[in-house]
Amino acid sequence: MTFETTALPRSAVMHIGQVRHRNGEHGPGYLHRGDQMDVGVLRLRPGDSTVNHFHLRLDEIFLVLEGSAAMWLGTRQRVEIEVGESYFSPAGEYHYFRNEGTGLFRALFVKSPFDPSDTNEVPWSPEDGPLSEAQLQAHRSRVAWEREDPAADRAVS
Repeated sequence: MTFETTALPRSAVMHIGQVRHRNGEHGPGYLHRGDQMDVGVLRLRPGDSTVNHFHLRLDEIFLVLEGSAAMWLGTRQRVEIEVGESYFSPAGEYHYFRNEGTGLFRALFVKSPFDPSDTNEVPWSPEDGPLSEAQLQAHRSRVAWEREDPAADRAVS
């Protein structure tokens, strides 16, 4: 049996070094965005952190490619994550990363199903202390309500 060797279309191939990160040299950046999922790289320099956020309807998985970082889950649990480790964040779970080390942190992430509007930021940092479950649920409920009625965002201020 003979197989034909063909090159992938260049539009389907992207090198990790070509990723454009949200904040210039750090933050999330996308390798591929599709109908069913997003694939990208989170890059944090020493001292950088992400915005605390959750996704109402999508799951996200992280695989650490380089370095280590502290990850906070639900503003209560602090976890160290390092090269070769992965973490699955189910829909509705708050997550926040901070590079507390001296080297670069990079993690591949996959979000599914595809929904570019499903990143819900909740201002918080570890110095603020944990949010109560009632506070976390209030944020989730408000986002769910706004998604059901887009005019709700304008009505609540």
